[in-house]
Amino acid sequence: MLAIRPIGETSEHGYPQGSYRKTMSSYSDFDLALSKLHPHLYGKYVFLSQRDGLHAGLEPFAQIKEEEGLTVIVPLEQAKAAGVSEGKKIYRRITLECDVSLEETGLTFTVASQLASQSIPCNVLSGLHHDHLMVPAERAKEALSLLQQLSQQAKGWVQY
Repeated sequence: MLAIRPIGETSEHGYPQGSYRKTMSSYSDFDLALSKLHPHLYGKYVFLSQRDGLHAGLEPFAQIKEEEGLTVIVPLEQAKAAGVSEGKKIYRRITLECDVSLEETGLTFTVASQLASQSIPCNVLSGLHHDHLMVPAERAKEALSLLQQLSQQAKGWVQY
């Protein structure tokens, strides 16, 4: 497993703009944020749209207003009770308990890239206080383990 952190627009090795590469020479707020990810696994969820029939009793974890209509992420049990869960892919939510500024660059990219390196899909939702990752339920424990390993590795960087 390779941990990555942001570098400048281009490097002496010609990495493309916005690319990332591992470095260990110093630590930054970014390294500190990675060391304090504290990922926690929460319940099961499904994504629904207005076409699915958004019932009044649903209490979404999140909602996104798109040009095509409203998307909501609701607990699986609520979707089952409303009869709208059939055929829906089930996701688990991993919340990164670190409190990071909305201006911090590269954190969600690094986390998503870590999961992508193992072919784990990840949909990131950023709140004011935390980032939330929606990952396929069948890969959630693996994703959690990868994020814990990434955070542990970053702790070594900030001890220098």
